Amino acid sequence: MQEPSCTLKSDLGITREVLEQNSTRKLEDAAKNIGVSRSTLKRICREYGIRRWPPRKERKVSQVFVKQKVVHPPTENIEEHHRLYATRLEDDGSMWVIKAKYQEDKIKFELSSSASKIDLEKKIAQRLNLSLGSFKIKYQDELNDWILITCDTDLSFCMKTLHKLGRTTIEMLVS
Repeated sequence: MQEPSCTLKSDLGITREVLEQNSTRKLEDAAKNIGVSRSTLKRICREYGIRRWPPRKERKVSQVFVKQKVVHPPTENIEEHHRLYATRLEDDGSMWVIKAKYQEDKIKFELSSSASKIDLEKKIAQRLNLSLGSFKIKYQDELNDWILITCDTDLSFCMKTLHKLGRTTIEMLVS
């Protein structure tokens, strides 16, 4: 079975806002400021539907990003993309209760249903005093199996599946 492919933007946590903040810089300077290579920055832009780095004039830059905001990132599985997009549109600001176990410690906190994998990792790292990237997160699915969360799609799938079962709590294991 093929692992779900993750996107650079979700793996690196680079949002459209980060791109907008750096859009007045040259491509090389923006990449350096964000902490990625030129080619990685170009790939992230393509994932957001931005075909090329915006022109340097601020007025034109703003127009490019306004136009681009309606463009959705390309996905290999367009049906899955539409389902995930519809799920995001249905997001009513509800919260999930997360119960996470790390070694002998347990924590409990709320997480927005629109949260990303990075949001989840930051919250866990902060609460357990861990370094980002130094741990893995698994959730307990409807069959009580522990499933690794590797990208935003995994977290979305987790929430969607458990929501259909009427659950509001997600059991997680941090290792």
